[in-house]
Amino acid sequence: MKPNNLKTIITICSAFVSLSAAAFSVDEVNPDSLFAPFKMLYSLSKSAETENFAVSEYVKTCISTTEDALKKCVPVFLKLIGEPNSPITEDDPYTMESGYSFPPHMVVQGPLLQLCSKIKPIVFDIGPGSGNDSLMALFAGARQVIAVDIHEKQLAACKARVSGILEGCVELSKFVTVKRDFSVAGKVPTQYVGKIQVINANKVLHFLDESETTTFLANAHSMLEDGGHLFVTVSMPTQAHETAGVVYYSKTTVIQNRQIKSQTFTAISKEDSGLISPRFKREVVRQSGNMAKVIMYQGRHFHTLETLQTYLSPLFEIVDSTTINCGVGNEFLSVIARKVSAVR
Repeated sequence: MKPNNLKTIITICSAFVSLSAAAFSVDEVNPDSLFAPFKMLYSLSKSAETENFAVSEYVKTCISTTEDALKKCVPVFLKLIGEPNSPITEDDPYTMESGYSFPPHMVVQGPLLQLCSKIKPIVFDIGPGSGNDSLMALFAGARQVIAVDIHEKQLAACKARVSGILEGCVELSKFVTVKRDFSVAGKVPTQYVGKIQVINANKVLHFLDESETTTFLANAHSMLEDGGHLFVTVSMPTQAHETAGVVYYSKTTVIQNRQIKSQTFTAISKEDSGLISPRFKREVVRQSGNMAKVIMYQGRHFHTLETLQTYLSPLFEIVDSTTINCGVGNEFLSVIARKVSAVR
């Protein structure tokens, strides 16, 4: 990249970032300026020549902090984005489906951190994975982060990891874990009803069916204070599953002499899957000599902006949205929504 081009990109990027920071008001949000600057920073972070600049600018944009704290945050974020996906530690690994914890993505995480820096909220991080969003939200100035999951083992691992990184930087008492299932009615922590400013559900809703999604969003609405924000990232339809909605499928893996020989996906009915929701999975293993066939029955709830909006309305109004392409079969929709106070 030529120096003049780099200088121009940096100037434009800084201007967009300043616009975005100014636009994120609790009462009124400019819908065209929240994700854009982070897309620019994300592009810059993909080049070895500009990665350090992009990460430093990202942290400065999202976190109102001292130079000393900035020096701590930049290497932490560089480490986080370099980590591989890690499987969720499920309490029941044979029947529960929870996917992976992903490294933080600037475009998804940026507006969340910007709001944390601006209003110092209490954040509910539902399905926190390894705690990347929780961690950065606390660095950004969140008053408290409550990580919520259905798996005690994953919460314990998340707590240990986040606490280890935060130690000496942020009060550890600001990070709390709670085992709760937000897709079940009446399971919300009553002490927080109407008192939460921000809920983050990053790559969670695609594990819920239609009724569970509706219940989840109703619970989220009850937890948020008036004008509170909901951040949602969900899987979009893929080349294999081209339509939005709940899809069930079988993944057949042929293994010979401990080597994977083939892997195929087949769309099937819910009845044939034997599952009651995409949050569950079922495995069948057939062995013959040195060859094994492993059939995994799974499901996903794919969303487009239009289909997600039907679930959000009338409880929430969409403030902004964007799509993120993380490679073949990994396209996600990120949405920022605001609680509608008076639902008719």
